[in-house]
Amino acid sequence: MHRPKTPLLDFYRDECPTPEGHSYSTVMQMSDHELEGHHEYVQWLFPTTKASMFHDAPTLSAYEAEVFINDPTLQTKIVAAFDRMLRFWGFRREGNKVTSDGQPPVMSGFNHNWLRMTRVIASLRELGQRELASAFCVHLLKYPGIDMSRDFWVQAAGGVDVGH
Repeated sequence: MHRPKTPLLDFYRDECPTPEGHSYSTVMQMSDHELEGHHEYVQWLFPTTKASMFHDAPTLSAYEAEVFINDPTLQTKIVAAFDRMLRFWGFRREGNKVTSDGQPPVMSGFNHNWLRMTRVIASLRELGQRELASAFCVHLLKYPGIDMSRDFWVQAAGGVDVGH
């Protein structure tokens, strides 16, 4: 059975770059400074069924979600992308738990990375990584001063019981 190709699936398979010219592999190799300076890659690494307000990025279709969920190679790449973003923000993953040493600077006050975190949580959930989405949400909720993002993170995680 022939399965149609899509720009999003092609990006994850390193067959097609973003409109800005970034492939999955080049994004994964970006320095923290480059990750901070570029923005469109987040919508490609972490697609959701909700259209992006900021960049012309693909919206995750039901077909694409099904392919991602059922393809072990794509699942590995999703988790690798999550791990890269965690390192960028000052967190790390230990199995299905997210942790950090102290409070990463990214958590010192609202910034655009908090919007990125919302997208990452939603994308992980929609792409079959619900446990990681919940773990990240639970970890973020431990920090003070996150009131303006708390509800967005919980909603992105699918309204999971996060103990609050």
